[in-house]
Amino acid sequence: MAVPGQDIGTTVDEFFQQPAVANPHPTWSKEEIAQFRAFWPIGSGARQAFEVIYWTGTRCVDAAKIGWDSVNNGILEFTQEKTGGVAVVPVTAPVPQYLEADQRLFLQAANAQRLFIMSKHGKGRTVKALSQLVANAAREAGILGRTAHGLRKARAVFLAEHSWTPNEIGAWTGHESLTEIAHYTRGANKKAMIMGKQVGKSEPQ
Repeated sequence: MAVPGQDIGTTVDEFFQQPAVANPHPTWSKEEIAQFRAFWPIGSGARQAFEVIYWTGTRCVDAAKIGWDSVNNGILEFTQEKTGGVAVVPVTAPVPQYLEADQRLFLQAANAQRLFIMSKHGKGRTVKALSQLVANAAREAGILGRTAHGLRKARAVFLAEHSWTPNEIGAWTGHESLTEIAHYTRGANKKAMIMGKQVGKSEPQ
């Protein structure tokens, strides 16, 4: 059985049975996300980087350069550096209730002008510096082995657990391959996914 709207030859059975692969960037858990937020306050550089990357689901190479110039009618739309694919993320546009808290924290933490992520000196951060900032800040918060890329996965998992389809998740994260999305959302809670489906993309119980 082919996945609707997919022309890359991936079936539903194949999509949900992708083989496990090595995971150098583990997905952040809900508890780790809460722990980081409790340790780093809004206004800190670490929290700014964290909230921007977690909300937008971007790679560091893109997170370092996206900003308000790419927002139109409340929607961030940009071409990814790595793949050339387009990602579309709500910034100030209305979102479902279960996304409102994360969106609010993103808006509180993001720089209000130009780039979303800027240093206290008003300059952008390099990709390497941004990656190191998140990893080092996680360690300081007592969260070991977590990276910025793991936040990208966490966003995909969150959407999967609220019954977003692979194609919908791909529109946000910029993924065009169902195989990649399956890899990113492998850690999604299956019970949460089923509960979300039953109530139509609402908060799992």
